[in-house]
Amino acid sequence: MHNIEKINILELSYTIPNSFNLTDYCQDMFGTFKEEPFDVEWCFSPEVAKEVRHYIFHPTQTMIENKDKSITVKFKAGGALEMSWYLYMWGNMVEVIKPVDFWDWFDEE
Repeated sequence: MHNIEKINILELSYTIPNSFNLTDYCQDMFGTFKEEPFDVEWCFSPEVAKEVRHYIFHPTQTMIENKDKSITVKFKAGGALEMSWYLYMWGNMVEVIKPVDFWDWFDEE
């Protein structure tokens, strides 16, 4: 906000329809991108499992503790680009199980 120098108030307005439900609209989103949802499965290493247990990656997620103490997180959502940014923060402590070709999506661009 500190970069805003001038504001122009317009005469235009928009009314949100009564039928609009923000929760329903965002249900299949990861972050701010609205795109076709896909099955997501990430496996976090035992080294970060304690931290991962406290994260809500997506409202519909399921979290499974594996025998080796790693954590598998599953959900369905769109937003591959934003997921990739998020996954880079975890480095080699996370493996993308699904979609299998997830990282290939970005090699093409």
